[in-house]
Amino acid sequence: MALWLSKPLYEFLPYFYVLVGLLLVGGSRSLDAGLWRASCAFLGLAFVVGGGLLWWRRRVYRRTR
Repeated sequence: MALWLSKPLYEFLPYFYVLVGLLLVGGSRSLDAGLWRASCAFLGLAFVVGGGLLWWRRRVYRRTR
């Protein structure tokens, strides 16, 4: 089963991932040291990298097309 998103939502998705990632990384700084802080920071970094990769792959695909 495929999920179809509207074009504006589809285009905004990489920026949303990066924004959520930055919020998680920033929020992890306010937590006490420990597992929650490391988990939020790691998850935030994964969101930032994932959003950046998604944006980059779309850019490369659209350039070659």
